[in-house]
Amino acid sequence: MLLEVTERALSYTNKEEVLVVGGVASSKPLREMLTIMAEQREVKVGYPESQYCGDNGAMIAWQGYLQYFVGNERVSDFVVKPRQRLDAVRITYM
Repeated sequence: MLLEVTERALSYTNKEEVLVVGGVASSKPLREMLTIMAEQREVKVGYPESQYCGDNGAMIAWQGYLQYFVGNERVSDFVVKPRQRLDAVRITYM
């Protein structure tokens, strides 16, 4: 699924490179498939060193802090929506 979405995004945006980060970047099978796709599409694909490819709890905590700090939401009001689309998330601290 990630491979398909990445390829579609490259097609729609006409980008020539993609950087894979976070916990998903540590997946060897995904790296192999993305490398093949990148070669076929003639785009560059990059990955951070494996030691930097982890899920980032500090980043998630910082997001919660920003939401709380601007006073738009209370921590007790947070609702986890794991399948929510990123383009549907309301950013209130910018």
